[in-house]
Amino acid sequence: MLLLLVIGMVEFARGWMVKQVITNVAREGARLAVLPTSTQAQVAARVDSLLTDSGINPSNATVSLTVCEGTGCTGQAEVVQVQVPYQFTLVAPVLNLVCGGGCPLGTVNLSSTSRMRNE
Repeated sequence: MLLLLVIGMVEFARGWMVKQVITNVAREGARLAVLPTSTQAQVAARVDSLLTDSGINPSNATVSLTVCEGTGCTGQAEVVQVQVPYQFTLVAPVLNLVCGGGCPLGTVNLSSTSRMRNE
């Protein structure tokens, strides 16, 4: 029972760390996206680079960039929103030992959104 409690605390800490990383990555992506010379491809490449540098597999995260809100947006967007959803995988071998292979939890969907305004 103590082992399960310790593993649960470690998994919670890992999940919290990943949530903080994707929050910072979304913020950095939005910071890049508000620059007048940046493109959506540059923002996606930067987000992937930051995820890789943090030790997170970028294939589990997809970046969605919204560059305009409302009607009549011309030129540079007024509000930029970068969303980074991520599928966090729990320690599967330990869960299979506890549940006998039929665990309902194997992954947890985490997401972070950052919005920045062009001034």
